[in-house]
Amino acid sequence: MKAFQDRQEVENLTKEQAFEVIVEARDRLVVVSTPFTGLDGQIHQQAYGLDDQGDYLYAAITNYNRLFLADWEDDGTSTVEKVRAFLLEPEEDWLGSDGEIRFDLCPWAVE
Repeated sequence: MKAFQDRQEVENLTKEQAFEVIVEARDRLVVVSTPFTGLDGQIHQQAYGLDDQGDYLYAAITNYNRLFLADWEDDGTSTVEKVRAFLLEPEEDWLGSDGEIRFDLCPWAVE
């Protein structure tokens, strides 16, 4: 999925794009939870003394859970509105890690 160019493009979000965002969140979760990424996280932790992998995984799980529930909570009747609200949250409310898909989907929102 390509990044949204600006806020207006998110405001005009279609149902198909909303589902693409949900799939992107799922894919991010898969990427940050793979064994290779886990090994990479362990190496990073040993080299720099930082455990970023937990942050990545937390952000990916949290975002996918929110977006998955956005589609299932009311049989999909407000999926577009909930995904749009997720994308338009202020950057200071984002989960600051590589597990956060909004950095890739809404680069214009980061100042």
